[in-house]
Amino acid sequence: MSEFQQRFEELTHESAVVLEEDLAALQKLPDRDRIERYNSIKADEEEFVWEFSKEYDRLTDSEREDVRGDFRLARLLLAASFYDEGSIPRAMTEDFVDTELQAVLEFERYKRFDVLSEDEIEEKIRRMEGEVYELVTEYTSTQIANMDELMDEPDVQSDVMRKLLDRYQERREKIRQGFFVYVETHGLEHMVESIEAAVQAVSESADERAMIREEIQAEFESLSAEIESDIRSQQRTFEAELQRLERTVTSETVDRSEIRSEINQLEEQREDISAEQEAMLEAFTRRIDRTSELEERLERKIEQLEQVKAETKEQARASAREETTAVVEEELEALREQREQLRSEIDSLERERQGIRVARDRLEKRQDDLEAEIDELAGERKGIEEARGELSATQQELDSEVDDLADERKGLEQASDELEDRQRDLESDVENVRESLAGDEAELPENAVGTSLARLLEMDYIGRFDTSVYDATVVETPDGSFEVPAGYWDDRSEHLNERGRLDRLLPADGAPEEYPLNRRARYFVTSSKLLGLSRSREMVIEAATLSHLEAFVTNGFDASPADLDDLLSVVNSAVYEAQQNDYHYLLGVASPTGWTDRVIQQVEAGEIARTRYSRNLSLVLVDLSTGELVYDESDGVAAHNRGLYELPVDAERVEACVDAIRSGYLAEAGVDSVLLEEVVEDEGFDVRVAREAFDQIEANGKGEQLYLEDFGLALDFS
Repeated sequence: MSEFQQRFEELTHESAVVLEEDLAALQKLPDRDRIERYNSIKADEEEFVWEFSKEYDRLTDSEREDVRGDFRLARLLLAASFYDEGSIPRAMTEDFVDTELQAVLEFERYKRFDVLSEDEIEEKIRRMEGEVYELVTEYTSTQIANMDELMDEPDVQSDVMRKLLDRYQERREKIRQGFFVYVETHGLEHMVESIEAAVQAVSESADERAMIREEIQAEFESLSAEIESDIRSQQRTFEAELQRLERTVTSETVDRSEIRSEINQLEEQREDISAEQEAMLEAFTRRIDRTSELEERLERKIEQLEQVKAETKEQARASAREETTAVVEEELEALREQREQLRSEIDSLERERQGIRVARDRLEKRQDDLEAEIDELAGERKGIEEARGELSATQQELDSEVDDLADERKGLEQASDELEDRQRDLESDVENVRESLAGDEAELPENAVGTSLARLLEMDYIGRFDTSVYDATVVETPDGSFEVPAGYWDDRSEHLNERGRLDRLLPADGAPEEYPLNRRARYFVTSSKLLGLSRSREMVIEAATLSHLEAFVTNGFDASPADLDDLLSVVNSAVYEAQQNDYHYLLGVASPTGWTDRVIQQVEAGEIARTRYSRNLSLVLVDLSTGELVYDESDGVAAHNRGLYELPVDAERVEACVDAIRSGYLAEAGVDSVLLEEVVEDEGFDVRVAREAFDQIEANGKGEQLYLEDFGLALDFS
């Protein structure tokens, strides 16, 4: 034996053994053995395909395919042995489809023919033994259908299909011999005539059905190609051009005459497409009529077969009646199925025809909308040109104001020198205050505000401002009253602070959460531009707090009211922003230590904000200690919006706070003082309400206000 033959037999031995067994024999093997044999045969198959065929080039292509088919058929038999038991191991699930597995089971049903010789089949049929006769007739009617189903399934592997068909053909040849003997023995001339008539009718029906199927297939392939290559392609191109123009019209540089020219070109294209769509609609109508005619032909053929079926039942002998009528019924079922397919195709054509009409109407409407939008944009462009003229005039004014600001800058530089002198004076004052606070019974300077109190006042003020803005239904702008819709501020606000600056002032172990942060809250009144695609700010409404962070970090308190230099540090940035963007700025600045008389006089006289600095700025000052507001009454924007910055004190709340302090602290044994921060946080009162309550208790002689280092303002009633 040559090396080639020895290697070939080693590779094919295991699969050859499996192919000689039936499912019953394979199912008697343990599950593990079957799985191992399956994997072993699969490995032999891969070695044969990738290594053996390359190493030994002695087999023809058909021989290699035949051997590979044996490998796969052997694996299919092993997989079918599990499939018949109700489950397949995971390793086999993706190798075969259900049609292949079911074909093996169907083949196994008639394995009794395999053990009978042709003579034995003839003898048993001659004696009309019922069991074998029924097997012959049933096999003839079912196994051919099984083979047809196997060949029609696209997922069945070709070499597996070929091997199964070979087995079917071998067995079928035996059945054919038995059937010939059966007919020859009984001399069934009359039955043969009726069967021939039925078969002839079925054959003609099958030919008619095949012709109709081919005609319909050709019609629809032609129609689909026309729709896809002509109408839909042109329609997609037209829609793409429309989308491009829709994007173009939103550009500020678009030329209206060019757009109008392109619109005219699109109009011509649309007319061409509409003409072709009309032609296509007529084609759809013709094809629908033609399909309806084919459906009528099928109806007539069904009626003819129904008549043949009835005649066969009457004329054929009882022994062949069921088989013959079954053949006719099978063809009838195929005709009915094709009739339903034709009806479905008619419905599909109707939907496609309606879709073309809808697409045509949609394109016409989009083009009309685009032309209307171009006309609207032409009007808006005219307004833009007018606005550009106004902007040019405004630019000239801004240039003049820039010159004025240059002069102001020189003044600010001089003020900066003065500020440095003032800072040195402040440091000297701080040193003096520290010396005065050396004793335990020392008191703070008049109007001093501690760190904790400043933080509470700041948080309370910003919180009240946020509430006031959200509660406001109308905001006054330079252009008139603006009615605020519900939820308007949700995406038109921001909150800022100077936490970074405070961190730089504090030592490494400092606690920034105990200090004011110079918090700011900003809200924006906006208008829509470019068909609502963008927003433009028309007005900024801001509340800012101004604390001397250096004093609070250094001393833990501040007793100096904010002066002009402090105010300008906030105002200058607001003025710059307003002028750069040409919108109005309503600014409320709050100080926990109040304001100097000089600042108050200048604001009330209009020397700050609109007159001196910018016509775009309205200014409101807030004293967080007293709640007093300072603004230029001639400034309508500041006057009408002052309520946003007011800090009203409810007398009833003050009285309730006094009662809470008396009952919770004055009357409590062993308690001789209470912190302001404690009343605010534990009792839930606002800062200004708690301070007013402290003032009333002190005025009534029931306590004395003191500032305690590291604790803040306290009321001592010991």
